Amino acid sequence: MATTKFNFTKKKLEELPLPSGDTRDVYYDEQVHNLLVRVSSNGSLNFYVRRKVDGVSKRVLIGRYPEISIEQARKKAGDVLYGIANKIPNTTSVRGAKQKELTVFDLFDLYMESYAKDRCTRYGDMRKDFDRYIADWKNMPHTAITRLEVQQRLNRVRQKNGECPYLS
Repeated sequence: MATTKFNFTKKKLEELPLPSGDTRDVYYDEQVHNLLVRVSSNGSLNFYVRRKVDGVSKRVLIGRYPEISIEQARKKAGDVLYGIANKIPNTTSVRGAKQKELTVFDLFDLYMESYAKDRCTRYGDMRKDFDRYIADWKNMPHTAITRLEVQQRLNRVRQKNGECPYLS
């Protein structure tokens, strides 16, 4: 079984040699640590994340190339690695299991509980501000909100209320 590391590109993935017999060759991405592609002898390429969880090596299926693009695989790998690092349930799901996409509130709550609670003096105000200014985004998947939408929301809040004390 060959194990090589290179920057995943469409051209390089499509030029990978097929392994012989029932073996699968593994190639790691240079951009996203722990992202790999397994090439089988029938020509299928599958993206995975490999990471140790509680001392046990786990391999999480991201998707099949080209149905999932390299950039999509990198983003999903980042989400899986983030979930493992922060002990978010179902991050190391077995093949084919649909992973729950984190909502805006999930990420906010994770930040508040794992960081802000012990470090920020305005912890309570931050929770109130979330409810006041972005409660309508609470149940939206975090990937559904663009940078432009965030900037527009921030501009509206600043225009109405002045500068945000957290960002000053």
